[in-house]
This record gives sequence, structure tokens and C-alpha cells, in this order.
Amino acid sequence: MLVDGKQFSGSTFYVDTYNTLRSIAGNASRFTEFKPVFFPNIRTFHKLLFLFYRHGLCCFMTGSFVSYIAGCLTFFRAISIYMVLDDYHPIVRLLFQMGPNVIQHFIIGHFHFEHLQTLRDTCIYRVRLGPFNTIFCFIGIDAASRCDYRSNVDFVHFIWDNFERFSARKFAVTILPSDNATAPPNLSSASPANTKFVYLKYYRALSDGLCLDKRNCNRCMVKHRLSLQMLCCCRQAEGDCSCIACKRQPPSLRDICADKYFRDMRQFLFTTSTTFNQYVDAVVSGVSWQRLLPPGFPSIHISFTYNSFNAKFHPTCPGIRLWHGQISRTFDLDSDAILALADESQKNTFWCSACNRGLFFPNTCPFHPQ
Repeated sequence: MLVDGKQFSGSTFYVDTYNTLRSIAGNASRFTEFKPVFFPNIRTFHKLLFLFYRHGLCCFMTGSFVSYIAGCLTFFRAISIYMVLDDYHPIVRLLFQMGPNVIQHFIIGHFHFEHLQTLRDTCIYRVRLGPFNTIFCFIGIDAASRCDYRSNVDFVHFIWDNFERFSARKFAVTILPSDNATAPPNLSSASPANTKFVYLKYYRALSDGLCLDKRNCNRCMVKHRLSLQMLCCCRQAEGDCSCIACKRQPPSLRDICADKYFRDMRQFLFTTSTTFNQYVDAVVSGVSWQRLLPPGFPSIHISFTYNSFNAKFHPTCPGIRLWHGQISRTFDLDSDAILALADESQKNTFWCSACNRGLFFPNTCPFHPQ
């Protein structure tokens, strides 16, 4: 499966830092993590991830289960695992039914897999290990080159940036090799002693909650809320909520710093997910101006809802607004357009007052192009 027409490229390798360094004040983490809640069978999930790790697979676990152990949902239905496709790896070929015939039952390690359904590059299984019995959804992603577990963190951020549309779903569990080991891990010596389970979260996961769809599609947003009603205590369609899955709160300073630490401005992409502060950072960092131009340049078309003209919002952002409005501005020079978008005094003109994302991106939803 291609993600927005892109292949994953495992270009950056990450390992865990020494525990002693992590305990020193001021030691920056490469990514934002959450502390999982206690779950009786969590060791079983760790065993399955570690099984894939030992075989050199690039993958991570997500879905409602990970949101559950993050404390955002009261129960879960299934578990999703994103995995980089490798046509030559026997386990990948087995999991994604790449052979001439469908294999209904098979065993990997001590786990028994029962095939339920295949949809393109997605295979659904019932996985058993003793009393453990859960539905797993394996989603295969094409890669530009072969990669292994050292690219797991990059893989998570690639899916977050290009595939997962709602921030409430941006929680993940994966494995990294650890520098605490006396020797670098390999497929023959991989063991829990030289690995680290990392619980990753998008830095605005709790802040954006259920409210934001990066493709600006109101119909998808409503459908997403309805699909999560049974998993949340919240029943409010708009406005503030005390539900831990969708309440809005500012991201912590640590989360923001971790996001800045992870991002490489050389790979900056101006998308619907780009916030005003990220755009200003890109301008100051010297990103080429061709990559900073908004869609439709030299004209910028803005569509918004509002009560007061001093604050404009996406139709999909929470809150009740009375009117819809549109504005168009044309610039002679690309530098004038970029400076206007990065100008703090003009922020309320071009950027949403709720989510701080651009109001000038058109609807790009593949399901509801109208």
C-alpha cells in the first residue's frame, strides 16, 4: 500500500540512550512518550512485538488498544499493526498472504493465527496464545528500500504525517534497540535485555482530541465521532468536554520541545497539519521559499466560519459559529505571500484561531471529494 502516493524510506536509525543519561536533567528525548496504564495481558502483546523484532521487521502497534493503554478509551475492540512490506521476508509473505493460496491457520512462535479477511494490503486475523484471544489488523506499507527495526520511530511518524487523519488515534507502541546492551543487537542475539519498548504519542494528541481532521472534511469528522461513541463517555458533538479522549488542553512544553527535536527542517512539508508556529520556524530556519508557498499561489483563498471577524475557524473545529465567509488575496511576489503568512499581526486572517492551522487548504478528502 502506498500512503498518499509515497513509499516509506527508513532513512534514520534510532537507538535508546543510556538509562543514566536519560536521568540527567536537561537530557532531551527524541520523541514524546506516554506512560501506559496497567493491563493484565500486556506482556502477551510485548511478546508478539518482540517476536517481530527478533525477525528484523519494521512495525508498530496502534489502534483502539493503544489508546486504551494510554488512558483515553475505556475498552478496545481490536489491535492494528502497521508493517513495512518485504516481498522476500517469509513472515511478511505469510502474514499478508502473498502465496498462491490462502493459508487459513498457521503458527508464528507460540501464537496461533486464524485468517479472517483480506482487503488489499490489509489482513485481519484472530490471534490466540492460551487464554489470550484478540482480533488483529495487519496493514502493509510499501517501502522504497529494505529496512528493519531501527527505523521503527521514523515509520511511526511517517504514518502519523501521511495516513492517520485524527490526532486522537496517534498513539503507538514499538521497540528500539538499546545502547544499554554490551553489544549492538542482531537477529541472533536479540533479547529483552537489549531492547526498549517505547510508548509514543503525537505531541498534540490530547490537545486536538476527536475534533480535528487534517483533510478538513466535516463528513469524515462526524463519522469518526460516531464510530467512537461506544468507546468514549462523551456524547457532545461540539464544544468543550471532560472526556479524556477529546478534551482540549494545551500541549505540554516537553511535548512541544520533543516535536521540535524530532523534526528535520530539511524534510519540511507545508501541509494541512502545519501549525502557525511550525511555519514560522520553517521560515526562520531558511527552508526554500518554493516549499513555503500556499496552495493556489499567487492567490490565497480562505474559507472559514466565524462569529467575530477577528477570529476565524475551520468548519470542522469545535464550537458554534453563526456565519460562513470567504476571502481571496493576490500577491505579486512569493516573498510577500510568505511574509504575510508568517506575520503575527496577520495570524487571525490566515490561520484558524482554534487549531492554529491554515485556513487556505482546500478539501482533499478521497472519500468525499465534493
